Amino acid sequence: QLYYARNFAGRATPYSLDAAFHSFFGWIWAAITVSDEQLFQQSGLDSLTLVHWAQFGLKVSLVGCLNALYLLPLYRSAPNNAVLDPFDRWTFAHLPPHGPRMWGTL
Repeated sequence: QLYYARNFAGRATPYSLDAAFHSFFGWIWAAITVSDEQLFQQSGLDSLTLVHWAQFGLKVSLVGCLNALYLLPLYRSAPNNAVLDPFDRWTFAHLPPHGPRMWGTL
């Protein structure tokens, strides 16, 4: 059943988006509020899997952006005069070896 999920899925009436197109931005709310079952019935398993991967990627990138909010100032303000490249002053390479600031990356 895992490999042939479409053969075992029951057929239902398609999800209607007619009400969503009464205004210019009406489709946005319909796209956000559509359930997994409706998306599966209308578009299939491939699109449902793609949407789930996109949502997972969004969550991972948001965590990375939030980490950058505290890591970039932590790296930039480290007292290390050995680094001469301006780009390296914003990276992990600017931290002194075995310094307490390295714990911030964990």
